[in-house]
Formats: sequence, structure tokens, C-alpha cells
Amino acid sequence: MNMGMSRSTPTPTTRSTSRASRHQPPHIFKVQATYVLPLDFSLSAFYSLYSGQTWTRVFSLPVNQYGSYLMAEPMGSRRLKMVNNLDLRLEKSLRFKNYRLSIMLDMFNVFNQGRPSYVQELADSDDFGKPLGVNAPRTFRAGARFWF
Repeated sequence: MNMGMSRSTPTPTTRSTSRASRHQPPHIFKVQATYVLPLDFSLSAFYSLYSGQTWTRVFSLPVNQYGSYLMAEPMGSRRLKMVNNLDLRLEKSLRFKNYRLSIMLDMFNVFNQGRPSYVQELADSDDFGKPLGVNAPRTFRAGARFWF
């Protein structure tokens, strides 16, 4: 039994505070479509469904002023819920001789789902497993694009 000790050194193995492994979901499904409406309007949709980020239960070790973490289970053994997202764009194009102007309205997170982006990983915390960050709510953006 390893008990959290490295074979090469007698010190407990600690985890990196890097969140790079959390952005590698095993399942991703994406669909993008555009429908041209009358009067040079277009409606675009971008739908994505992917596995939630992984996280690991850890214990805090007060070894120095910054502290370290001891993994209580294999890295990435827990996973947040799947992400289900839809973004929409309505766009109107206008032509002026050799120029073109597009006016657009975007809506992000159409379903307005509040999804945790990360959770409390410290096992000795009263907030263990509770969300510490949540994605942005439904958001609108207006913009214009000019081609010359």
C-alpha cells in the first residue's frame, strides 16, 4: 500500500495547484448551424454538451506559510455535472457599394444554467464539495462589423 508516499522520496506526494487536467473532458458534442432568414437576416446557433471538469478530494498540510495538499484519492476521481450550453446570434447585413456592414445581437447561455466551475476540494472544510465559482448567467452582446 502506497499511503501517499513516493517511491523515490520518503515525503508524501502532493498535488499541483494547476487546473490544466480539468479542461480535458472525455466526451464532447458540438453542433453549429446558420439559417438565412428573409431580408438578409441570419440566425446562428452553437450548441455544446461535454463532460464536467474533474476534481480531487485533498487534505491541507501546514508545512510552510503557503501550505501543501495531500491527495486523498486519485487525481480527477470526481467529476462535475455535464455541461449543456446553447448560444445564439441574430445578424443583419447591409451592403453599400463595395462595403458591407453587419449588425449583430448575441445571446450566451440561452438556458441560463448556473454550473459550478470549481468546488471546494479540501476534505477538512465545512464547505467540502460546494461550488466556489459559477459560470456567467445569460448574457447579451450587441456589435457591428464593417468590411471594406
